[in-house]
Amino acid sequence: MARFSRIAPLLPLAVLAASAAAQNTPPANPPPPTTAPAAARDLPEAAAVIDRAIKAHGGPEALASITSLQYVITTEQPGSTSTFRVRAAPPDKTLITIDGTTRMEFGRNGDIAWRHDAATGFALIPESQLGQVTRLHPLGLVMRLPSYRDRAVTADHATVGDHPCLKLRLPSTQGEVFLYFDDETGLVRGLEEIRANASARIALMTTFEDERAVAPLTIFHLATMSFGGQALGALKLSDVRYNTLDPELFAVPAEVAALARTSRPTTAPAGVNDQ
Repeated sequence: MARFSRIAPLLPLAVLAASAAAQNTPPANPPPPTTAPAAARDLPEAAAVIDRAIKAHGGPEALASITSLQYVITTEQPGSTSTFRVRAAPPDKTLITIDGTTRMEFGRNGDIAWRHDAATGFALIPESQLGQVTRLHPLGLVMRLPSYRDRAVTADHATVGDHPCLKLRLPSTQGEVFLYFDDETGLVRGLEEIRANASARIALMTTFEDERAVAPLTIFHLATMSFGGQALGALKLSDVRYNTLDPELFAVPAEVAALARTSRPTTAPAGVNDQ
């Protein structure tokens, strides 16, 4: 598991993979996204694809109106269920509570991220792994759509499940990152992250389904994950609420601030680890 976490430091996947291993019953593998042949390409500008997606998810005014959001994530595997509580404020403040045998919390405020549990106390999350906290907040992908407008490049036509999509490449310093947008609805349909080490090139794929209107946005309520072609499980979102949180909730704890003062200063551009 440690080797996998170095390739793709994604905490929900660690939880799901551990649960699947404990059950010793490997689930069926989902089909990977397929890419259309070069002759079939007729690619719009990435900015137009992002603009359409923003409109499909509620529009720029609706996204801009969200000052905070909170929701519950339930991960399900045979014989086990885990619950995450997600609280976030755009653009980069996140607080995650994971209830289980040991209560764990993960937080992020800008380029400072941390984890906490009763046994080990507070610890900084390395700068290169800021995205692992971001990925615990899947609806953040929708909230960040405007920031991708001038950074993405249209890469190809593709199919995710049974959905024809446009595939956009995002800049990344940690491998390859692709977003998939539904041809019919314009909604975000998938996120693919490809990591490589000396011996393997492994794709982490998250697909999004069950979109519903939770005014003022239209958001997905099901995220299904696979890692290296192996199905890991599903994240079910519920109890979504907007603009109910105090900004002070996301303040960096004093213990974390002290750790940050003694750590190496941030050198990466803001947002580089946010995909």
